[in-house]
Amino acid sequence: MSGRNRVQFTYRGRRKDGIYIWVEASLTAFRNPTTGATEIVSVIRDISDRVRAESALRDAKRQAEAANHAKSEFLSTVSHELRTPLNAVIGFSEIMERELLGPIGNEKYRSYIVDIQRSGKLLLNVINDILDLSKAEAGKWELTEDVFDVEQTLRAVLRLLKPRLDEADLSAAISLPTSLPLLRADERKTQQVFFNLLSNAVKFTPPGGRIDVVGQHDHANGITIRVRDTGIGIDPEKLECVFEPFMQIDSALSRKHSGTGLGLSVVRAIMEHHKGSVELKSDVGNGTEAILVFPAERVLLEADGSVRVSAHGVVRS
Repeated sequence: MSGRNRVQFTYRGRRKDGIYIWVEASLTAFRNPTTGATEIVSVIRDISDRVRAESALRDAKRQAEAANHAKSEFLSTVSHELRTPLNAVIGFSEIMERELLGPIGNEKYRSYIVDIQRSGKLLLNVINDILDLSKAEAGKWELTEDVFDVEQTLRAVLRLLKPRLDEADLSAAISLPTSLPLLRADERKTQQVFFNLLSNAVKFTPPGGRIDVVGQHDHANGITIRVRDTGIGIDPEKLECVFEPFMQIDSALSRKHSGTGLGLSVVRAIMEHHKGSVELKSDVGNGTEAILVFPAERVLLEADGSVRVSAHGVVRS
């Protein structure tokens, strides 16, 4: 059969009993080898079930998107409403801790004030994480781009974590090449990424353990930062699950480590907004490695195509 042509189309038709159905028609034209005449073969089939299934799927998708949007709006509104009184609690507790209006008198009250302040700050951090996630899901997250030195930002985060590192008897080191270029990104959010990853490393590394931060740059892939620890590790089958909001690897009854399960979700959202990526490599008992990749488009280049580095480094082509 030579010169074959085929046309396929879908339409809604009415059966003899008055019921409307969806029909898929396939028309094929070919030349009869015996007579030489052009003939048409028509194949018609009822696809009403498929059309109904596709329509139900589209409706379910729209409902899910609407529900997700409503959830994000709700979380955003609640977070804003909670932050105002919580900031007042933290502020007044700081005033009382410093005894700006007079002595407290009872030492037990002083310890209670410290607990109030710490708990308030912890809750505020959780609220900020929820607010960040809701903004990201609603598409309202905007980046305030800066040009900054990655090593300086990492060292600032380690200074914040030093009391926790000392308390946990952990050592931490940063090893970045002097030729690592400057990064064009949202510095505050990038600092939040480093803080969340290093906080997890501190939380899940036993006393005497070690945390290392290493990095590299190449023109094709951009800047890669790796955060490695000697902690308890994660089951490889659960590595992807930990990026889900509020996900906890261990059950609520047996959980030994505090946290809401929002930290890595925020990390992934921030990296995706930078067109970058985050990946975890781990095994139970063998520590965890978090790999951050900032794309080449975010590396600051000189006019001649060489990378631009901070004052402590050198410029190399």
